[in-house]
Amino acid sequence: MWDVLPIVSCSPLSLFLWLKWAEKHSFKSRKNRLFQTFIDSKNANKKTMASFKNMEMAPIVASHPHIFVKHGFFDLFTRVYYRPTLAEVDCIRNYYTVSSGNAIHQFLLKFQNAPTCAEHTQLKLDFDPNGNYCMELCVARDGSFCAVQLFRYAELEYVPITEVKTYEGHEAELLSGVLYPWQKK
Repeated sequence: MWDVLPIVSCSPLSLFLWLKWAEKHSFKSRKNRLFQTFIDSKNANKKTMASFKNMEMAPIVASHPHIFVKHGFFDLFTRVYYRPTLAEVDCIRNYYTVSSGNAIHQFLLKFQNAPTCAEHTQLKLDFDPNGNYCMELCVARDGSFCAVQLFRYAELEYVPITEVKTYEGHEAELLSGVLYPWQKK
């Protein structure tokens, strides 16, 4: 980066834009860069909120009779609600390591046959932004509705390995307690 501004004739707007760019891309001290890397790695283990419109399971969830999708100004904002409790639905997309993805897949298969298995189950979920598994999850904020689908990375894209499963009531609370433990109730 240059220490001085090159002296050329330019419009005030282009000068302003160049100064903003230079301010944004200025070199930080090594300590600040390391600290920012540390903060970014801590934030990588958080939930990833997804836009409902961009989720692959959105059409199936939207067709559920108890789901209401509210579109905002020019379709820029979309909110999803669970009608019986009028709770807003959070849409989450997370990426996991192979071991965590396999554990989630086995848990979902077990949960399908015996939903009470979730009462004593705690999964150790290792988030990985470039993970081999992707889980899309729609959870009502009060835990009364849950929809989940799991994908595996194959052939340069994420391929669904489970169907979209929707749960309501007590089953949804059990499932969201395991797959979405940081949920605010």
